[in-house]
Amino acid sequence: MELKKSKLLGLTLSALMLFAGCAKTVDKPADNASSTEGGSSSNVSTTEKVGTADPNKDILKIVVGYDASSLDPSAQNEVAASNIMMQIFDGLVVMENDGTISPGLAESWDVEGNQKYTFHLRKGVKFQNGEPLTADDVVFTLDRAAKAPAVKEYYDGIDLDTLKAVDENTVEFSLKEPNSVFLAYLTHPGSYIMNKKAVEEAGKEVGSKPCGTGPYELVSWTKNDKVELKAFDDYWGKKPAIPNVEYRTVTEITNRAIEVETGNADIAYDIGVLDLDKLKDNPDINVIRKKQNSITYLGFNGKKAPFDNVNVRKAIAHTLDIPSIVNSVYKGLGEPSIAMVPSDIKYSKQKELKFYDVDIDEAKKLLEEAGVGDGFETTIITNENPLRVDMGTIIQSELEKVGIKAKVETLEWSTFLEKLKDPTAYDMYMLGWATNIADADVMLYALLNSGASAEGSNYSHFENEEFDKLLQEGRLTEDDSKRSEVYGKAQDILYDQLPILPLVTTEQAFAVRSYVKGFEPTSYAYHRIAPVSFNK
Repeated sequence: MELKKSKLLGLTLSALMLFAGCAKTVDKPADNASSTEGGSSSNVSTTEKVGTADPNKDILKIVVGYDASSLDPSAQNEVAASNIMMQIFDGLVVMENDGTISPGLAESWDVEGNQKYTFHLRKGVKFQNGEPLTADDVVFTLDRAAKAPAVKEYYDGIDLDTLKAVDENTVEFSLKEPNSVFLAYLTHPGSYIMNKKAVEEAGKEVGSKPCGTGPYELVSWTKNDKVELKAFDDYWGKKPAIPNVEYRTVTEITNRAIEVETGNADIAYDIGVLDLDKLKDNPDINVIRKKQNSITYLGFNGKKAPFDNVNVRKAIAHTLDIPSIVNSVYKGLGEPSIAMVPSDIKYSKQKELKFYDVDIDEAKKLLEEAGVGDGFETTIITNENPLRVDMGTIIQSELEKVGIKAKVETLEWSTFLEKLKDPTAYDMYMLGWATNIADADVMLYALLNSGASAEGSNYSHFENEEFDKLLQEGRLTEDDSKRSEVYGKAQDILYDQLPILPLVTTEQAFAVRSYVKGFEPTSYAYHRIAPVSFNK
């Protein structure tokens, strides 16, 4: 899933007096447990501060770095949208924070040979337009997802000829081939169940008129400003503790910290290191850090010269001191990476592969062999994430050592994504990829298989037959040692061919007012809000 982070607005301190309340500190050991399947949990707060909210407070205010591009589950594959959609929609099954899969809209299911699936739906579930959930809605959703460019790499393995509603509450389908991770794919937002009638009535506006079965429903959405949600009265599950939720876009990192510090927000996402150092001593704020199952990387457009030449890509790798770049920019909130599978995901080779040696002479030699020994001019595009912009600026400076003159172009998120859809429009790009599924397949297949080149998330346009075969083999087997071997070989190919150059696995940092209870960060950057409450 494409990952973006973090410009705006400083506020007065008067609100701080309105929301500070009474705070006390409760001793709590740091949670540093890690799980191979579920990823790492890293909460560096050694104490939890407990405050008291205004008794009349009935709205949870959250500030985030970027707005969603669409609230249509099949139309995008990004964290910003998933954070909102997770509150509005439900899937057939749910990925818990420990990596286990639990019932969602399906109360039970049967799987035969990792290929034939039968789902038994909960009865009495309603959509936010009042329509009942039926098997026809599930068939409609999965058929749509399997054909949608943004998410089809997860679902086009469904044999659509077999997809059917057995009865009002039963759905059945088979996969074209067995897939040992497919059930986990059904926890991804791309298959959140949509109401067929609502989609057809919304037409081209479906991305701004979401209608799900989730705990919250959309009230209003002002693009690049604010999303307002309210609790859905007919929600089938446990009702949300807080009746109203507001997401506001504040793109400047420091201003997000100020929003929480002044009490104008209850939770701020993606706080920077300097602000964390200041906020951790604030008696009214809890600081939380959570390592992510994500990679930020430098991509090369393999459809354009000279990046279609592996020697150019390797020359760039030999020019960049990735650990130094990452440490200077992230200052402890990121782990330098060389493998596309983060270290806490099973089958990662992050601890085995070595960073390319910084060797300017070797880099110049490789450029000479590629026919660009005199250097060339190019552009690195990225979104407004200041950490990526900072890394891009350092990379720009380092590349000058080998005669590569790079310009860093910063684009608004939706403009950035549109540009990536045109392979003639960019050279290099900096982007992130995150997953809610702790399996190597999810980090590699949708991002780098050949089928995702024409449409999808393979913006490097990497096409390698051996790599594709390995990924398919990994899906067909459940044998742990075989999958380890297969995904190890796949990562070796990426290391050798460098269609993209991994840079960093990040930690996500939050500032949370001390009266907020039940906010549980995940390793994939979007979070359920229904369990959150206020201490009053």
